Formats: sequence, structure tokens, C-alpha cells
Amino acid sequence: MIRIATLLIALGCSIPALAADAAGKWTVTATDPEGAVVKAEMTLQQKDGAWSGSILSPTSSEKLDQVSFKDGVLKFSVYYDGADVEITLKLDGDALKGSWDAAGMTGRVEAVRAAAKAGAAGVWNLTTAGPEGGTIKLQLTLKEENGKWSGK
Repeated sequence: MIRIATLLIALGCSIPALAADAAGKWTVTATDPEGAVVKAEMTLQQKDGAWSGSILSPTSSEKLDQVSFKDGVLKFSVYYDGADVEITLKLDGDALKGSWDAAGMTGRVEAVRAAAKAGAAGVWNLTTAGPEGGTIKLQLTLKEENGKWSGK
């Protein structure tokens, strides 16, 4: 009985994490009807249950509209190259795969989660010598969010 309760608690704690799987930076590749490839960077956020995001291409930066993520499917619209584009992508691990539709024209879209940049954010275990020669161990946690740093 204790094992079942532990499992249920673990599953309950993991559900919010699963809902946020699409959040983050993505490298997007779309193909137009003529076969030309368009590369872009997409950023998705979830705050208070609402999704938002933006997409940065070589020619523009646009806010995503009507963003939803439900049952592993991401949907949004974006104004790109003079047209409203509807995009539907299915999450598969660290990949999003699907299609775009704009005024009856369609094409494939794929995105992969952008690699995390190396930096100072994270947990650091520090060891130094104390004033009496003994060892002092510390743990430093640094976090960067929206360009602002915090730590403890």
C-alpha cells in the first residue's frame, strides 16, 4: 500500500512538469511549397496556464498568437511574410513535427530543442580552506531568468 501511495504522489508531482515540456527555445526548420528551407528560432513560455511565444527568422521577429499546448500538440498562428500562418506540431521527445497552412498552401515544419548554452547557471559545489586550515564546503545555486541573475 505504501508503494502505491508513493507512486501516485510521484505521478501527481510529475504531471505539471509534463505539461511544460514544450517550454524553451527551439530551432525550427520549415519547407515552403517550392522546397525552399526557412530556419528560425522559436521561444515558448507557459505562465499561469497560458502559453505565449515568439519566432525569430532571418527576416523578422514575430509574436505567436493563439498559442495552445494540449495532449502533446502545440498549435499557434503567426504573421509571416504577409500572411497569417497556422502551425500544428506534435511533441516527440525533444522534437516537434507537423505542418503549416497559409491561404491553402501547406508545408512541413520540424523543430528541435535548442542546446542549452554553457554558462554559470546551475548548482556549484565549492570547497575552500578555512582560516584554521580546515575544509569548508559550500553549495552555490545560480539561476538566470529573463536576463536577471539570482542565487543562494
